[in-house]
Amino acid sequence: MFDVLVTVLTYVAAVLVTLVLIVMAVAYRFRHFQDMLLYHPQEPAGSRTAVDSPRDHGVSRYEVLDIRTPDGLTLRGFLVQPPTGASRCVITYFHGNAGNVGHRIPIARLLAERVGATVVMMDYRGYGQSDSGSAAAAPSEAGLKVDANAVMEYVLGRDDLRRLPQFVMGTSLGGAVTIYLASQQRYDRVVAGFIVENSFTSISDMADVVFAPVIARRIPGWRGKLLTFTLSKIIKPVVLYIGWWSIDAVRHVTAPTLFISAAKDELVPPSHVHALHDAAVKSSLRRFVTLPDSTHNDAPAAKGYAEHISGFVHDVLQRRGHHLGSSTA
Repeated sequence: MFDVLVTVLTYVAAVLVTLVLIVMAVAYRFRHFQDMLLYHPQEPAGSRTAVDSPRDHGVSRYEVLDIRTPDGLTLRGFLVQPPTGASRCVITYFHGNAGNVGHRIPIARLLAERVGATVVMMDYRGYGQSDSGSAAAAPSEAGLKVDANAVMEYVLGRDDLRRLPQFVMGTSLGGAVTIYLASQQRYDRVVAGFIVENSFTSISDMADVVFAPVIARRIPGWRGKLLTFTLSKIIKPVVLYIGWWSIDAVRHVTAPTLFISAAKDELVPPSHVHALHDAAVKSSLRRFVTLPDSTHNDAPAAKGYAEHISGFVHDVLQRRGHHLGSSTA
């Protein structure tokens, strides 16, 4: 009897392992579909072709930038300077999912005018007017990390920018890009501080945020809970290839970091930003700011938004012993 039980269990285990391997193989083969589900460069309509220029938003001092990546793609975006030409620092800004840099020019103008920063913002591959149309140019986690490094190398390699204090800022998906950069040792000494706004702990955690409420509405009771558990704990770890494990990467961040959270964020739960802040235990200066009346996309319009960023820049530069007056870019 015992031998029969062992045989049955062995057979069942073999079948389960085979099924898992098949599912993993299929998921890997079609992993680009996960990228298509996550990244939305085509939204809103026209975002891949129509990109506002800074001049369209009343900015007179700007440059159009083209940056080449190591894998041969061209990223396109803008450099926006303070209206007086006096730059306190450089803020390299990474935008969120959907849209393009043209949609974020009001943010660049705000940072230039109210913080006194020279702002560099580029579209990722596949976004805006950056290169697209090939498999390599399709947005992906690996590709966006290559893009981020290329942008940083451009900024740090340009004489008029590298002599200024460096800050890196990202919103939502851009926050994950920012945390990735902040966790890299090569940027520890050259970047004064990082700013993370309304970002998530991981794509895995965001999958739970998106699908759990849907299942609860469609399948109430214990059946829905069982399905949620099965998807989250058994299927998702096997099939999900997109990581953006910011909750792990942020543990390696040593530079000063400002976390900004919109209390009424309807896309990324504020608890994610709290978790990122709490996990950044090695950061030499952690700061958390809550915007009580803001949602995911309107944080820059909140009262005190620019002042929080400006105050963080001031305190970081004071700690580093920088002259707090202006210098010309």
